[in-house]
Amino acid sequence: MNLVDLAVLVLAALSAVRGWRLGLLGQFFELGGGFLGLLAGVSFGPDIARPSPRTGAWSAR
Repeated sequence: MNLVDLAVLVLAALSAVRGWRLGLLGQFFELGGGFLGLLAGVSFGPDIARPSPRTGAWSAR
């Protein structure tokens, strides 16, 4: 067992406790929304913030 395994177990345990308190459905939608936001950021982030063709400086479109 390495540090990553331990971190995953700790996060799983914290999620289980939080899910018990908030309810399964609320926890499911919160986790799903966070995951979808992560995917959207990975997908659209490079297109939104890329170097300007004129100056080469990084800027938002």
